[in-house]
Amino acid sequence: MRNLKPQLTIAIILFVDILIIILSFYLCYNLRFDFQIPARFLQPFRTILPVAVVIKISCFHLAGLYRGMWRYTSIADMLNIIKASTLGTILLISIVAVLSRFEGFPRSVFLIDWGFTVLLVSGFRLSIRFWFEFRSDGQGS
Repeated sequence: MRNLKPQLTIAIILFVDILIIILSFYLCYNLRFDFQIPARFLQPFRTILPVAVVIKISCFHLAGLYRGMWRYTSIADMLNIIKASTLGTILLISIVAVLSRFEGFPRSVFLIDWGFTVLLVSGFRLSIRFWFEFRSDGQGS
């Protein structure tokens, strides 16, 4: 990613974050229901998924996760990921509570989703850093 234009790099990171958010939400529902999601929860899942993506990406943007150099990911960046994910989860819970009073939404999925989001987004950012460090060490830099 070193030779890519900054806009393209941000677009790639944004795309991967969207995929991670979708994967996280899918995994949390499957984990919650032992990989057999009941039919009555599928429609609420499909309804809230796009909302979750928009909210979380917006929170990531507000937390500054799309600025800077990902090869220098630090503890401060990890804390920003935790803060952004927490804010996103709180907003999502608030929206679901106001609009549906959690009808059709198991409450546990929000906590599971928060954990998956933090782990997967952090893991992705750290993997970029490790890749650049490994690549630099191999070139004698």
